[in-house]
Amino acid sequence: VKQVFVDRGYRGHKVGCFDVFISGQRKGMNPTLKKKLARRSAIEPHIGHNLRLLLSWIEWLLSCLNFFTSISIIQSFKLFFHKKN
Repeated sequence: VKQVFVDRGYRGHKVGCFDVFISGQRKGMNPTLKKKLARRSAIEPHIGHNLRLLLSWIEWLLSCLNFFTSISIIQSFKLFFHKKN
């Protein structure tokens, strides 16, 4: 990786081994670099959307596991106490 295209939240990070291009930057930009920066801006919402879907799916899966685990714990307690009495 030689060039990095980032949004304005990246400002202030001192990385010397890459050429860092920040959105809205004018200094040192040529048409090719502008196209690459525009492409990054087009891809970012798709990544964020897919990540949000993935996180919601993981949340649903964990809630299902929690539900079924709590049911099995309750059933094991019932079996334990019925054996004693």
